[in-house]
This record gives sequence, structure tokens and C-alpha cells, in this order.
Amino acid sequence: MKNYEAIIVLKPQQEDLAEKVINTILDNIKKNKGEIISQDNWGKKPIAYPIKNNKEGIFYKLNFSLEPALIDDLKKNCSLNSEILRTMILRKD
Repeated sequence: MKNYEAIIVLKPQQEDLAEKVINTILDNIKKNKGEIISQDNWGKKPIAYPIKNNKEGIFYKLNFSLEPALIDDLKKNCSLNSEILRTMILRKD
């Protein structure tokens, strides 16, 4: 397993829905035998440029371990979720 860091930006309109989306991602990682190292809610912040007519986003930072072959599936699941504006997943050395 490799260690990864993810920054996820969600739509700012519904903060309670944001928690459900993040819990779905965490459950997906755990289901694939990954391990959640840490998770931080950075809250609602302005973004540099509008994304889908949103000038703010709810930012989350996740640190986790997962098999490298499953990262593409995680990225795909994030891109298909309409509540997620942007996702960036990086491998930590």
C-alpha cells in the first residue's frame, strides 16, 4: 500500500451534504482495504476562480493508504459525484 493525500473541494451550498459525500469517499477507501490516516475539514473558503458558477467551496484534506491500482477508481467516483467541484490526489513519498 502507498500513502496518498487528497484535497477535495465541494459545493458550498449544503454543508450537511458535504459530510455525507466525504463519508462515502471514506467508506469507499475502507471497503477497498485502505486505511484512513487523517482527515481535516478546512471549512468554506473562497476559490481562485469560479468553478461551475461557485466562488466558494468546502475544502477537505484526507491522508490515507490504498493500493495504487485502486486510485483510478477513487478518482472516477469523485469525478462522477455532482457535489464535488475538484479533486486532487497525490502520492506521498
